[in-house]
Amino acid sequence: MAKPMVTKREQQRTETRQRIYDIAMDLFTRKGYTRVSVEDICEKAGVSKGTFYYYFKSKDQVILEEFLKIDRFYIEKVEELSKKHQSPLKKLVSLIISSFEYVNDNLGVKITKVIFHGEIDPSRKKPGLVSPKRPIFAIIEQLVREAQEQGELRSDVSTETIAELWFRCYRGILYEWCAHNGTFDLIAAGRDLCELVVDGLRKR
Repeated sequence: MAKPMVTKREQQRTETRQRIYDIAMDLFTRKGYTRVSVEDICEKAGVSKGTFYYYFKSKDQVILEEFLKIDRFYIEKVEELSKKHQSPLKKLVSLIISSFEYVNDNLGVKITKVIFHGEIDPSRKKPGLVSPKRPIFAIIEQLVREAQEQGELRSDVSTETIAELWFRCYRGILYEWCAHNGTFDLIAAGRDLCELVVDGLRKR
C-alpha cells in the first residue's frame, strides 16, 4: 500500500515544530534550562507564543521529547535482545549498558544536564525522568522477575526493590558524569556498575 502524500502545509508544520525544538534545546544547553523562557525560544525561532503553544504545552514538554526518544530506544532494544534468546540477566545487563551507550552517543553531557535540570526544576509539577509510567520501569521489573524465577538473581529481595536499585544506580552514574562534565568514560562506568551490582545480587 502506497504511503499517503504529505501536504505542503503538513510539511511546514513538521519543520516549524522541529525548528522550535532544536532552538529550545540549543538554548537550554548554552544558557541552562532555568534561564530560558518560552519568550526566549519564540524570539530565536521567529514564532509567536501562540505558535509555540500549538506544538508544545509548556517548556517541560520540549524536554519530554527526549524522554520519548529514549523510551522508544528501550522498547526497540528489548525486542532486539529477545530475538537473541539470552537469559533474563544477560538481557538486563545488555539493556543497562546499551542505555549508557545511547546517552553517551546520542545525547552527550550537555543535553543530559538539561534533562536533569528540567527534572529538578522547582516549578516542575509532573515527573519525567522518574515517572513510573515510563516503559523502562515495567521492562526492568519484568527482566528482574524473570531472572529471579530462573535462579539468576536472589529472591530474598523483592523484584521492585532490585529494580529500583538499578534505576538509582543508573541515574547516579549519569548525575556524576554530568557533575564532572563528562570527563570520565560513561560506558566503562556503566559496565563496572553492572558487574558490581550483579555480583551482589546473584543467587548464592
